[in-house]
Amino acid sequence: MKKVFKVLIIIIVAVVVAVSLYWGFFYLSEKVRDSKLDNERINGSTTLSKYIEYHDTEHTRDTFTSVNFYAENIKCELLKDKKILYFYDYGWDNGILILDDYTIYETAFKSDKVYSNGEQYKKIELEIEIKQMKIFSGRPVFITKNNKYYWMINKELSEINTNDMSCYEYSYMTTLLNDNSIRKVISRDGDTIIVIKDDGQVYKQEYKYNNNNETYNLLNETLLLANKDYGNIIDCEYNQWQYEPIPNKKDIITVVSDTGLYYLKQTSDQQYIDTEPTKEMVASDIYNKYKSDIKYMDATFIFTTDNNIIKTGMLCRDIDKEVK
Repeated sequence: MKKVFKVLIIIIVAVVVAVSLYWGFFYLSEKVRDSKLDNERINGSTTLSKYIEYHDTEHTRDTFTSVNFYAENIKCELLKDKKILYFYDYGWDNGILILDDYTIYETAFKSDKVYSNGEQYKKIELEIEIKQMKIFSGRPVFITKNNKYYWMINKELSEINTNDMSCYEYSYMTTLLNDNSIRKVISRDGDTIIVIKDDGQVYKQEYKYNNNNETYNLLNETLLLANKDYGNIIDCEYNQWQYEPIPNKKDIITVVSDTGLYYLKQTSDQQYIDTEPTKEMVASDIYNKYKSDIKYMDATFIFTTDNNIIKTGMLCRDIDKEVK
């Protein structure tokens, strides 16, 4: 009986020791792993791409503060020598890239495959000579050297003329295209339009269409964002939902300029039922720290100098204060 008791004691002790060793090893492994991840996050975030890489869910252990790439290690030799004018994601891994010489490329930066040229882009051959490009609500519109108008529809150029649209729409397009002071049309609600002008400022414009002579006439213009506050503005984004009226200044959520990236941040909580939380435009500390790593930026996309693509919104949050 004593022998059986001793055997049981030995077995119990062995099990306790084994379990303790297992959980001790597991705990120690987790500690070593967490220490490694923290070291990468804090000391390894030496570039913008490294910051994004080391602030994923695994490193931050928080889905709300983690960030991620749109596309990594893109194959695009073009970007060594040319500047980006425009990039748009059509979904299903496909996009459109327009460079500063007005060459246009179909892209597949998110795909694991490449085109037959060994790159993740393919040139779209044009039968027109582009003189100027403007952006209309996210869509590129071109003026040719013989003063015709084209836009991109499903990665194909289509001429803008009165055969395909009403006189009202054609007058709207041509009026804004021929206004050399307008660089970009951000959004439109009927005859109220938000534009970025060549002075680097954002305006709300109100127009009226004259049926008698088929002209689109400017009635009123209001300055929304001044370059004295943000620098010369390149792009901006609104918190705008479909079918809602055109927003005002307080609804702007992102501003990209030659001085930096600014975004709408909640700076205080809602105190009472009948009050709103405080929000204000602030400069992106992440952008300010890593701006030398950025090749191109608009309100939607950022291209880094080491061939990664990041959604601009990834930089519109507080910087990790521990990063050295």
